[in-house]
Amino acid sequence: MNILVTGSFGQIGSKVLKNLSQTNHNICCFDLKNKQTKKVARNYKNRFKIFWGDIRDKNRLAQVVINQDLIILLAFHLPPINDANLSFAREVNITGIENLIELAKKQSVPPKIIFASSVSIYGEVRSKPQLISVDAEPNPVDYYAKHKVECMNILKKSALTYSIFILGFIPPIDSLRIDPMMFEMPLDTNIELLHEKDVALAFENAISNDAIWKKTFHIAGGEKCRLKYSDFIDQSMNTMGLGILPKEAFGGQNYHSCFMSTERSQTILNYQHNTTQDILNDMKEANEAIIVLVKTFRPLIRRYLIKQSPYI
Repeated sequence: MNILVTGSFGQIGSKVLKNLSQTNHNICCFDLKNKQTKKVARNYKNRFKIFWGDIRDKNRLAQVVINQDLIILLAFHLPPINDANLSFAREVNITGIENLIELAKKQSVPPKIIFASSVSIYGEVRSKPQLISVDAEPNPVDYYAKHKVECMNILKKSALTYSIFILGFIPPIDSLRIDPMMFEMPLDTNIELLHEKDVALAFENAISNDAIWKKTFHIAGGEKCRLKYSDFIDQSMNTMGLGILPKEAFGGQNYHSCFMSTERSQTILNYQHNTTQDILNDMKEANEAIIVLVKTFRPLIRRYLIKQSPYI
């Protein structure tokens, strides 16, 4: 099968490629060229076809859509999206999928599309039942979530064969980086973690599975990956050697998550193999050298990290 992966060298794309490298599929990678993506691409330059380009560039995109059987659509402008960069983000997210769909329809045999959406589309659900159904109506609050919902609707109306994967909360395993956005989710939010290995397996198992088409799935870790955001922050900060952060540093209301019903996706895709503790263990193992430095300079790093919060 000929498979195009857009956003192929990002956090999720790179893990999907790692799984696909063990298959016999013909893989085409499409991503923006920068320092980080070039570094990831080196792992696959002798295995896959690599095309650099902007998903807004229809002429460049046309060169990679031709003769594809399946497109895994991961390319997206990530948060934060605000009024200052909204126009650019919309071009990437909305114009990008419109370009892809238009070009796909022009193929003699249009490729199927798997689109990666986000749990953030449900917005503020802390007062609702703990487990959110995959059939629940989206209620996006921030621009990122609104763009995801708009893309889902565009794809559903496209007449193409599609599947939508609404992904849970995916912590980065290989890179422990300080991200101010960590302070922008209420601490009492329910989150359902998803290991990078499990999300990659879900995409891999979906490729040749006819049961996924014209459907929407929750892709998340399952019962053993469900906890409060406050508990995840405490456990991950302890894993990094930083210790528990002051609760008053957290006060955001724009980023949302929830517990997700995943029985249907797990039955069809059989991808849930890791727990919360597995995620924490793998984070620790992958960042041993950094954690040693963190512990050495803990007071300075804690002070710097807390200063990134706009609430303290």
